[in-house]
Amino acid sequence: MLSELFEGEIVHVRSTPVRRRFVHRIGMIGLDLDEWGTAFRGHACWGHGFPRIWSIRRRDHLGDRSRPLRASVEERIRSLGGSAPAGRIMLLTMPAAFGFAMNPVSFYFALDDSGTPSAVLAEVNNTPWGEQQCYLLDPRSPSAMTPAIGKAMHVSPFLPMELSYGWRLNWESDRLGIVLNCLSADDHPVLAVSLDLKRIPWSAAALRRWTRRHPLPGWSAWAGIYFQALALKRRGVPFHPHPRSRMPVAALRKET
Repeated sequence: MLSELFEGEIVHVRSTPVRRRFVHRIGMIGLDLDEWGTAFRGHACWGHGFPRIWSIRRRDHLGDRSRPLRASVEERIRSLGGSAPAGRIMLLTMPAAFGFAMNPVSFYFALDDSGTPSAVLAEVNNTPWGEQQCYLLDPRSPSAMTPAIGKAMHVSPFLPMELSYGWRLNWESDRLGIVLNCLSADDHPVLAVSLDLKRIPWSAAALRRWTRRHPLPGWSAWAGIYFQALALKRRGVPFHPHPRSRMPVAALRKET
């Protein structure tokens, strides 16, 4: 089995207009897309939709749900200027639990023959608007942080649209780390988000332990997001409503 389990924490550090830091415990699934339909075989409570209690659902991710997810990921990478992946693709995401899924961001790692990422597709979802935007990242960038990518979708009402994203990936045999820096128009840090995960080899026993420790991943993320939103509002952080206009597709592709 090439799929993996992940456990760790996500840390948010806001620098302006107020300083705030919070840590959230998190569990994620690293599903090899070629094992879609087989990874959960033999696990009665796991699958890819109803009536399973925990599931990774096709409809929660990019593209036409009638097509295989791998085909949609390959197409999106090509449309953003990348090369079609020839090797494995791993989806890093939180599963739905009791019919509810919430993934602020999922990642698709296109792996080369050595198992090293050659491209990373970040699938960003906003709440509660139900919109989705993908960003193509180059993990082989010569700098520690990938070149900044212009923000193309409203995500948090406590962050303006005039931001750019810088990413850094730490891919190791036993750990996975991802850092996102939100930068202002003059390149000053506004928010840093770091994901630090321990890799756990896939097995029936490991999946049972993971499920006991993370029974409600989406619900936990939802509660954490809205609790922090309330805290920011109470501290007077400016509120940015959802913009009515969207960045032109041509401009988005140029930036990505």
